[in-house]
Formats: sequence, C-alpha cells, structure tokens
Amino acid sequence: WQVENEPDIASEDTEGYAHIHAITYDAIKSACPQAQVALGGQTGGGIPVFERFFVPVLKKLGGKRVDIYDIHYYGDAKLDWRGVKEVYDHVRKRLDELGYAKTEIWITEMGTYSGAPGDEKSRTPPPRGERELQRARDLGQIPEPPRLKLAPQSEREQARDVVKRHAYALSIGVKKTFWAWGLLEGFMHDDGFFDHTGFLYDGEFDDDPGRGTAKLACHSYRKMTELLDGADWSRAETPALGRDVYAIRVPRGKGTVTVLWRDPPYPASAMIPPDALRQMRRRLEELGGGVTDANNLRDRFGALRGIIEFGLDAGGPPAVDGWAPPGRVQAL
Repeated sequence: WQVENEPDIASEDTEGYAHIHAITYDAIKSACPQAQVALGGQTGGGIPVFERFFVPVLKKLGGKRVDIYDIHYYGDAKLDWRGVKEVYDHVRKRLDELGYAKTEIWITEMGTYSGAPGDEKSRTPPPRGERELQRARDLGQIPEPPRLKLAPQSEREQARDVVKRHAYALSIGVKKTFWAWGLLEGFMHDDGFFDHTGFLYDGEFDDDPGRGTAKLACHSYRKMTELLDGADWSRAETPALGRDVYAIRVPRGKGTVTVLWRDPPYPASAMIPPDALRQMRRRLEELGGGVTDANNLRDRFGALRGIIEFGLDAGGPPAVDGWAPPGRVQAL
C-alpha cells in the first residue's frame, strides 16, 4: 500500500502529511499486519526535495511506520541513468540516521521516452460523463503551461535505457523497480513526456506504426526479465573493465548473468574491424565520384543502403535488435 503520490507537489504541509500517513499506516496494519506500506513517492527533484519535504515527515514519524521509501526517477536515454546513485546513496544514509535502517528503497516510477514529445498538438479525448466535464471546466480556468519540446530519441535508445535503468538501480541497492507510465502509450494525450514512455504504441503521435505495435523496449524488457529472473541482487558486483565500459555481474541459480554496455556510445567506426572499415570507405569514395540524378537515384540509394548494411553486419547490431522480431527491426 502507498499513502498518496508525490505529496511534495500538492502541499508543503509536512505535519499534515505525516499525520495522514500515520493513521492510514495503522489502519492498514490492523487489518493486514503483514502488508507493507510505502511513503508517498518522491518526485524527480532529487536530494533537495528529499531534504525539504520528506526529512521533516520522517522526523515527525519518529523512525516508525515506513516500510518502503519510494523514489521517482525519469530522464533522457543518454547518461541520466547514472544520476540515481547519488540520490540513492544520500537517501539511504539519511534513512539510516533517522532510524529507518530496515526501510527498503523502491523506485515505483522511472522511465524515458521514444519519439519527440512536445512537437505535435494535444489530442485529449472529449470528456465523457459529468465528472470529466467538471474536471474539464476546472482545468479550463488554469492557464495552459508552455509546451515542452524534448529532443527526439529512437526506439533503440529507449530500449537500451530500459535495461540500464533497471539493472543499475538494482545493483546499487534499490529493492524493486517499476517502469512508468504504463505498458501502452498514452497518459494525458497531449504529446507530453508520459505519452511516449510506454512499451506499446497507441497510434496517436510521431508517425506511430499502429496501436498495439510493440517497441524494441517491450522486447528488451521481456528478455531482461527472462535472463534476470531469480537473480540475487544483494551479491551484485560491478567489475572494472575500462573507460566508458559498464558491467554488472549478478548471481542467478548456479551461475551468473553479466549485463554489459558502453556509455557514451562509440561511433560505428570504433566497433567495425579495420578491413571492413577500409572496404566501406572505398565504396563510399566510389559512390561519391558520381552525380545523383533522376535516372540513377534508385541504384545509388541502393548502393548506399548496402554500405550501411555491410557496416551493421561487420560491427554487430545492438543486443536490443537481437531480442526483437526481425520484421520489426527491418521496419526500423
């Protein structure tokens, strides 16, 4: 059970929230003693939000009534996955100091997007029923905030981030992780961040291939859970393998599973054998010697595509491609 969500957004009344959490906690435990109860999730504000709102709440609760502390952690698919460690380490240290050494830390909301949030008009469906009509009237009194446009991210970038965010958070001590929002895209239907984080397209924005089409992130999540099911994260190791190479080795059954990646991603030329790279450059030089016109456009485009495919075959595609159906990868 969880008492409220992101209470630090709704109010600065830390005493009021501590009171509502305490009486709800006691009611839950009286009905179901084995239930776990989480404090309302902390927004993505990190350490400042924790110290401003949640530390006073934790002090008011006196080291009791918090089985789970919940952090929310979103961001882009570049290097944002790394930032969670600083927040986790700080929160863990302060929880221990405040009498919550047995309190687990979960991330019930984390994620990144594919596509380009904020570059299309809102498609919020018309209100249905009196309750939705009243909500629409209420929202109509509030000035619409400026639209936030975010840099485009590919399906591959999102799929890689799914694996990195889950594996890294679990390896540093987070007990449970949950992707948000939703398996299917669509939250506010305003082309915002949360309308692009799902694993299945909803058919609304950014040239969606059709409602229900699975992204690479969906296949990556499925494969990741298959490979890591039953892993003992309390014994996870992070072997040092060199600059920009990240590895997490975790025991599973009688063996181990190692999650491995490079960040930041290297250019294709760094991953392709020298002989193959020389052959690609020779083909590009031959192609660059001519002029494209209406008569040879198809042939020249085909030759360029052949060079790209040769490079991918020589360098090896990302692992996330290998976890998806070939037809979906070909479409991308």
